[in-house]
Amino acid sequence: MKLRHTRRHVVGIIAVIASAVIFLVPFAFIAIQALKTAPEAANLDFAWPTQFVLVENIVAVFQANDYMLIVAFWNSVVLTVLSVTIMVVVAAMIGWVLARRQSRWNPWISFMILAGLIVPPAIVPTAWIMQRLGIFNTIPGLALVEVAYGMAFCILLFRAFVSTIPRELDEAAAIEEEGPIRLFFRIGFPLLRSVIVTAIVVQSVAVFNDFANPLYFLPGSENATVQLTLFNFQSQFNTQYNLLFANMLLITVLPFVMFLLPAARTDGLAFTAGVPSGVGVAIAAALGFLALLFCLGLGHALVALVALAIVVALMSWLAMRQIGGQTGDVLGAVEQVSEIVILLVALR
Repeated sequence: MKLRHTRRHVVGIIAVIASAVIFLVPFAFIAIQALKTAPEAANLDFAWPTQFVLVENIVAVFQANDYMLIVAFWNSVVLTVLSVTIMVVVAAMIGWVLARRQSRWNPWISFMILAGLIVPPAIVPTAWIMQRLGIFNTIPGLALVEVAYGMAFCILLFRAFVSTIPRELDEAAAIEEEGPIRLFFRIGFPLLRSVIVTAIVVQSVAVFNDFANPLYFLPGSENATVQLTLFNFQSQFNTQYNLLFANMLLITVLPFVMFLLPAARTDGLAFTAGVPSGVGVAIAAALGFLALLFCLGLGHALVALVALAIVVALMSWLAMRQIGGQTGDVLGAVEQVSEIVILLVALR
């Protein structure tokens, strides 16, 4: 029995190390190209740059097209906050009603929700309807499109979670003569905290990293989002790879820091409730990435893999200490390290 548990833990740690290698190596490649000059970056290799021009590349990225990146970041933040807020509030209410109220219409409503996940979007009819309504090429109009695309997933997520909440809470609130709206926002909504955070993280990443919808429904440089700024350095006949990868680095790192800061102050990494704070693990992850970047830049791939394995072991040890100091409970540590890897993969 003990051998089986040990094997299970070893397999989990190996899976985390393999995931880190698969998804951190491309990120390291982006960072290395962002350090180089234009001729060196055009080679698209892992060679260490002879001249470090990261600051100059970042300044050039921000100055491109009259500081278009700053405007794009603002547009992306506004779009993400507006879309995710509508999605979370409306989907939570719908999921609560579908889980609590049994009706002969529920199967048909469930069918329509599943259809929202399966049926592909129609770009041309959507653009035509938006033009008729006067919301085409506007951030509120695109926010409604994002809400329509992400609502079905959120409803299923909330309905499944609400089904696990005891109905006795509703009955106790009914005794106190609470209305349905007041009952939901005073009792139901706070109980959905963990799934709310999950929906916020998943949908925020999806909306912030969306490329196709802003391209179709929000044309124009004044309405550009961060993903569309990649066109500033890529054309049919020329590509400035050093600036392109520097732009990718900015787009990737800033959202990662934005999600990492709340994780350091709350009781979880947004995917599960009760997971301890990830400050030490996050620091170890940052140090591990720097070590990986340095080793890969020197051309020592084997040394880089060994360094990454050591860092993942350190992350697991730190997470294990945070979950209560149980030296045999490596599984909890692996779970927390896996959440950091999943978060980095989602933001990559």
